[in-house]
Amino acid sequence: MRAWRRHPSGGGLLVRCGAVVLALSVCAAPVAFADDTMEVVPVEISDAPAEVSAPAEVIVPPTATTANATLPTGAEVLDRFIEVTGGADAYAAIRDRVMTGSLEYVGMGITAKVKGYYAEPRMTYLAMETEGLGLVEEGCNGEVVWTKSMMQGPQVLKGASRAFKLRADRFNAEYHWRELYVRAECTGREAVEGQDCYKVVRYRADGGSDTAYFAAGSGLLVRMDYVATTPMGEIPVQMVREEYREVGGVKIAHREIMRTMGREQRVDFDKIRVNTKMAPERFDLPDDIKMLARRHGWASPNSGAVAGGNAEPMSITAVAAAEPVGNATSRDRD
Repeated sequence: MRAWRRHPSGGGLLVRCGAVVLALSVCAAPVAFADDTMEVVPVEISDAPAEVSAPAEVIVPPTATTANATLPTGAEVLDRFIEVTGGADAYAAIRDRVMTGSLEYVGMGITAKVKGYYAEPRMTYLAMETEGLGLVEEGCNGEVVWTKSMMQGPQVLKGASRAFKLRADRFNAEYHWRELYVRAECTGREAVEGQDCYKVVRYRADGGSDTAYFAAGSGLLVRMDYVATTPMGEIPVQMVREEYREVGGVKIAHREIMRTMGREQRVDFDKIRVNTKMAPERFDLPDDIKMLARRHGWASPNSGAVAGGNAEPMSITAVAAAEPVGNATSRDRD
């Protein structure tokens, strides 16, 4: 700042910084400023007792704290997403969804055909068929969560990996966010995927959390950052959603990009249908998965009735000696 001094009269001084004017008394200690635009203006202060007038209004530039005070709440951001994508009534009217498309492992030259069936409350079946790698399947009948592939064989998930999939498989999860989370906090604004976004941290009852970014302008979900719990351990994931188009009164992302472990997978959905009135048998367990589920403690796997069990995922090879199983084949789900 420029040099400052007391007025020769021993009075006080005014320090001016743009539109901000600060009055300093004679006992004020020197103050350091980083801005070189300061101007010191002397002012006389009478020794005689006099009525002190109210100081002029001081205009203080907004700080990060005052800026955050203008943020919406986390609940407002999440509810706005529901509104801009169709509204609560439109979501409530959708009971199932079928999605077909193509998956690409970016930069690896590997592609796959994808078809997924989804229904309330958390019924899923997903098939991915890749040339040379064969068929990969995964599903959930509401209780039993399973996967099957040529490389790993059939598996039934238990423990933390099952709990994660049950949350992830909730049909229309964004619409049911109050069921999945106990609290949501909007912590700021950030540039994410080239868009100005609100950052919302969503907290679960088990103490875990994930982060979602919503475009400040459109209100659409841009990206989710979370940790996937799998039989191989915890894996950080970024899930990007793009190409929102209306289907059955609700805007649905027709492109999903998953980034994990330094790799990127992109799914483009070319056809999405809703309210297809699919039969409940669509989500029945394959015979080999059904056997594993019984071994884990499900007395009636297709009904989702739980008899117990806290074991970790178990491969079909672990029980092959006790009960022979034929070759695993995919059921006709077209």
